[in-house]
Amino acid sequence: MKTEENYAGYYRHTDGGIYHFSKLVWLASDGSRAIEYDHVWPFEQKTWIRVESEWEGRFAPITVEEVEAARAGDRLAAQAAITSAREARKASERRAKHEKWRASWTWNLPPGIESLPAAFEEQFLEGSPAAVRARVEAGDMELFAGCVAFGYACFNKPVAAR
Repeated sequence: MKTEENYAGYYRHTDGGIYHFSKLVWLASDGSRAIEYDHVWPFEQKTWIRVESEWEGRFAPITVEEVEAARAGDRLAAQAAITSAREARKASERRAKHEKWRASWTWNLPPGIESLPAAFEEQFLEGSPAAVRARVEAGDMELFAGCVAFGYACFNKPVAAR
């Protein structure tokens, strides 16, 4: 288990921001270890706390020379680059989450069906199977729930551990 001495120093977040380790803390909610750290560059200085397991995956140690070189750069350009990197990472995380969700269920629409029953259309304001499929595939969770309720989508059975 790492100690405060092991963590001491500067770190670069995966998106590019620079931070300085402050101290180890413990969360009152569950007693888990967390890292308290201070933002150094390029946004306004704030103190943050992150669960240790998240810290390990998102921060890499850097040298004082790397911090000084970054601080000598264009602050606005650095902010724009970090904002862009964060948006790209978040979009990738959303796509991965959507793909995992999408892999958890299967369509069960009858083949050759041209319109869904009136009861479905009245409740969800959509009777075209193609339009329903497109909206659900895009993440319309209310419509997805309706499809499950009407039997047009079903969850895949979990694979038993071997």
